[in-house]
Amino acid sequence: MASNNKVLTIDITNESITIVEVTPSNKKQSTIHNAIIFETPEDAYEDGVIRDKERIAEAIKSQLSANGITNKNAIFVLTSTKIVNREVLVPFVKENKIKGIINANSSEYFPVNIEDYVVSHTVLETVTDEENNKQLRVLAVAAPENMVRSYYDLAAMAGLKVVALDYIGNAMLQLIKTQTTEAMTTMVIQLGSESTVLNIVKGDTLLLQRTVPYGTNVVVNEVMDAKGVDATTAMTLLQNERLLTVDFDDNAITGAFRYLINNIGRVMDFFTSKNPDKPIDDVFLTGDGALIKGIDGLFKVQLNVSTRVMDTLYNIKFDPKIDLKIYNPVYLMVPIGAAFDPMGFELGETGSKGGASSVDTTPLVIAFIIIAVIVAGGVTAYSFIAKNKAQSKLLECRISRTVKRCCTRRMLLL
Repeated sequence: MASNNKVLTIDITNESITIVEVTPSNKKQSTIHNAIIFETPEDAYEDGVIRDKERIAEAIKSQLSANGITNKNAIFVLTSTKIVNREVLVPFVKENKIKGIINANSSEYFPVNIEDYVVSHTVLETVTDEENNKQLRVLAVAAPENMVRSYYDLAAMAGLKVVALDYIGNAMLQLIKTQTTEAMTTMVIQLGSESTVLNIVKGDTLLLQRTVPYGTNVVVNEVMDAKGVDATTAMTLLQNERLLTVDFDDNAITGAFRYLINNIGRVMDFFTSKNPDKPIDDVFLTGDGALIKGIDGLFKVQLNVSTRVMDTLYNIKFDPKIDLKIYNPVYLMVPIGAAFDPMGFELGETGSKGGASSVDTTPLVIAFIIIAVIVAGGVTAYSFIAKNKAQSKLLECRISRTVKRCCTRRMLLL
């Protein structure tokens, strides 16, 4: 739930790190106090996996310091093809009961070894079945536990305190809900470098969310090959020169969008078949690829639906010092949305493996030691007592370290 507390939201991708300092509000105007975008250290991050915590932590600390930002409360956004999500129906229960239901059934929801994942959720809407029984439609998301832990570790190394972790799909949804109207069915397309997130909403209700495994990288690569330039220059050319047409067959650069748009078209067809009474009225483009010159025209023609770039936001106030020509809202939607109602992803409170397992084995360890001593025989009372004391200290030390790690990982202020 959005509060009136100022918070840092941090979105890390293969190419860049975006940090927004925001005071969120669900009912009033939200304020963006600061916005920073800088390059991700080379080879330090890939598809949600933090490969070099030290370099990323140092880059974050350096940028915060250079921009005079002293806020330490942070929300990180998780973006990865390794994260799995599913919409499920659960009984109509109080909010504090939903987590237990999701965790109890998570092994049925997700095609993964759920013990290695941290599960969280967000309630989408209340529905009524044919027998007039109320149910809750819930988006359940499972993220690899080692990935979740790495963000807590990164925060500690950067001198930050984790308020919550969020999932890109939820972050997008929370902001989109504040930008759309009840009268229209809208699809928002978040164009990332490696994947594209689709949200179809009507008012503040999510009707469908899908991730398409294609992004702008294939188009950037095509420009790099055609122009003999690096990736940054290629994206700059795409944003400043009209290299796209509205037909895939006109040139190789436009053709590179074929697989992405065709996959989006299939999602739209699926949605229409399931919701014939809710035709998609318009499409909004956001994310890194939204500012590619001519991309709105290409999508409009190929998808046959009104399309425009989502470069203005309602009820979002930007501090005058933020240059919106540089920090266009299309770059900031995910970190802004993460401030409203992040999913959490708390360690130690799901079906994932945790420190409790080492504590549970303590009685077995002690029993084994006692039996071993008795069987061995010939041991003096003094040595027996000494050995048990030593073993107890060792176990206490292990338990203490485990509890300390759990406490560190669960330091939260959503």
